[in-house]
Amino acid sequence: GCARCHLTDSAKNLAGPGLEGLFNRERLPASGRKVTEETVRKQLLTPFADMPSYADRLSKGEQDLLIDYLKTL
Repeated sequence: GCARCHLTDSAKNLAGPGLEGLFNRERLPASGRKVTEETVRKQLLTPFADMPSYADRLSKGEQDLLIDYLKTL
Protein backbone atom coordinates (compact mmCIF):
# COMPACT_ATOMS: atom_id res chain seq x y z
CA GLY A 1 0.00 0.00 0.00
CA CYS A 2 3.00 2.37 0.21
CA ALA A 3 2.94 3.10 -3.53
CA ARG A 4 -0.38 4.94 -3.22
CA CYS A 5 1.42 7.76 -1.39
CA HIS A 6 5.17 7.24 -1.96
CA LEU A 7 7.32 6.99 -5.08
CA THR A 8 10.09 4.41 -4.88
CA ASP A 9 12.04 5.60 -7.91
CA SER A 10 12.17 9.27 -6.98
CA ALA A 11 12.70 11.56 -4.00
CA LYS A 12 9.83 13.76 -5.25
CA ASN A 13 6.67 14.02 -3.18
CA LEU A 14 3.46 12.29 -4.14
CA ALA A 15 0.97 12.36 -1.21
CA GLY A 16 3.99 11.52 0.96
CA PRO A 17 7.72 11.95 0.38
CA GLY A 18 9.52 9.92 -2.28
CA LEU A 19 11.52 7.03 -0.87
CA GLU A 20 14.41 6.78 -3.33
CA GLY A 21 17.68 7.12 -1.42
CA LEU A 22 15.90 7.29 1.93
CA PHE A 23 18.75 5.66 3.87
CA ASN A 24 21.28 7.95 2.15
CA ARG A 25 19.56 11.01 3.59
CA GLU A 26 20.48 12.58 6.89
CA ARG A 27 16.88 13.23 7.99
CA LEU A 28 13.44 11.76 7.35
CA PRO A 29 11.56 14.15 5.07
CA ALA A 30 8.35 14.65 7.06
CA SER A 31 9.49 14.41 10.69
CA GLY A 32 13.07 15.62 10.41
CA ARG A 33 14.22 12.69 12.56
CA LYS A 34 17.64 11.22 11.81
CA VAL A 35 17.35 8.33 9.32
CA THR A 36 17.96 5.07 11.18
CA GLU A 37 16.24 1.69 11.24
CA GLU A 38 14.73 2.71 14.58
CA THR A 39 13.25 5.99 13.34
CA VAL A 40 11.89 4.41 10.15
CA ARG A 41 10.24 1.68 12.26
CA LYS A 42 8.84 4.40 14.56
CA GLN A 43 7.37 6.13 11.49
CA LEU A 44 5.65 2.89 10.52
CA LEU A 45 4.22 2.26 13.99
CA THR A 46 3.51 5.77 15.30
CA PRO A 47 3.63 7.98 12.23
CA PHE A 48 4.31 11.67 12.00
CA ALA A 49 1.62 13.81 10.32
CA ASP A 50 -0.94 12.21 7.99
CA MET A 51 0.58 8.78 7.39
CA PRO A 52 -1.55 5.90 8.74
CA SER A 53 -0.10 3.55 11.34
CA TYR A 54 1.00 0.11 10.23
CA ALA A 55 1.36 -1.21 13.80
CA ASP A 56 -1.52 -3.65 13.35
CA ARG A 57 -0.84 -4.34 9.66
CA LEU A 58 2.82 -5.44 9.62
CA SER A 59 4.45 -8.09 11.77
CA LYS A 60 7.95 -7.47 13.15
CA GLY A 61 9.32 -9.68 10.37
CA GLU A 62 7.45 -7.73 7.71
CA GLN A 63 8.72 -4.47 9.19
CA ASP A 64 12.28 -5.83 9.00
CA LEU A 65 11.78 -6.83 5.36
CA LEU A 66 10.31 -3.43 4.49
CA ILE A 67 13.24 -1.63 6.13
CA ASP A 68 15.69 -3.88 4.28
CA TYR A 69 13.87 -3.04 1.03
CA LEU A 70 13.93 0.71 1.74
CA LYS A 71 17.72 0.47 2.14
CA THR A 72 17.97 -0.74 -1.48
CA LEU A 73 16.17 2.25 -2.96
